[in-house]
Amino acid sequence: MRKILFAAPLAAVLAIAAGCASAPQQRQAPQEQTPIWETWDYHPSIERGLEIIINSEKGLSLARQMKTPDGGEMIYGPLTGPWPRYYPSRDRIVLPEYTRDLDYSTGMSAAFGIALRKSYERLGLDDMTVEAVQLAALDRVETALELGIPLGEADKTQAGKELVREICAYIFDGEEAFLSDISRSAQLRDPEYGFPYETLDSVTFWLTKAEKNTGERAFVEAMTERDQDRARRGVITQEEANANALRLTSDSMDNLQKYQRELSFSTSRRINQARRNYELALREHGLWAQKNSALMKTWAEKMPVCDYMTRVIKTVRPSPPASSSDKR
Repeated sequence: MRKILFAAPLAAVLAIAAGCASAPQQRQAPQEQTPIWETWDYHPSIERGLEIIINSEKGLSLARQMKTPDGGEMIYGPLTGPWPRYYPSRDRIVLPEYTRDLDYSTGMSAAFGIALRKSYERLGLDDMTVEAVQLAALDRVETALELGIPLGEADKTQAGKELVREICAYIFDGEEAFLSDISRSAQLRDPEYGFPYETLDSVTFWLTKAEKNTGERAFVEAMTERDQDRARRGVITQEEANANALRLTSDSMDNLQKYQRELSFSTSRRINQARRNYELALREHGLWAQKNSALMKTWAEKMPVCDYMTRVIKTVRPSPPASSSDKR
């Protein structure tokens, strides 16, 4: 029988009330042909964090997606904020350096990073979107609820405090309010949360603008403006944006018209598919909440710390700047 790191939801909640961190135990997981940990090739403390999250159903499903050699890179980096980052162009997950040797915190950051990679691939767009971050945040919160949270360790880092705050919002305010809160954070021009992400509505706005600008110069200007916005947000470098602009301005009118038609057709299909996949994923998370309603009720009864966090902290969070779609 698999040995559970946090033996039961109630035990986990009592650990929270005591404010103490549980020591990592020996790695355990359902028997597989090749033990999952034998496929890892990460920093030892990252692997210890993964050993913790595989003791939950949700965490195990995430960890299975990182089997090498196709699982992507996962490293520490000089992040100061509460969230990890995923860089699609390099297939690289970067975890906050300050979580090193805090195994639970590292494991939960890894779960969030893997979930970002998963949701990015599921939505299938070129850039990470707010909706992808929302889905990843749900995965991370569900993993934590299944495992339990050693509050003593969580309180040591910005990532841990943010996780507790998000769990409080999810339990007491519900999924819709939780998603709105994640959306606000994801759109902040605050380097602590990474570069500001755009919504699917913003992507649609840019596509519509490119479709309507049918003249050669107008289309090039629309695409250049789009890349400059991506560069300002840190999605691409300024050098990449300039190179794209140079390529467009030097192309023939026939090629530009062909590119415009292809962009309109392919991107419209991908956006529509991304919306469908997003809604499907939300339904799956809704089923998880129904299945684990008793667990969530237990957490609600045993987390008085949430009363302060949900009613005070979130009221002083800044609002994001208006997105491009809001300026139409």
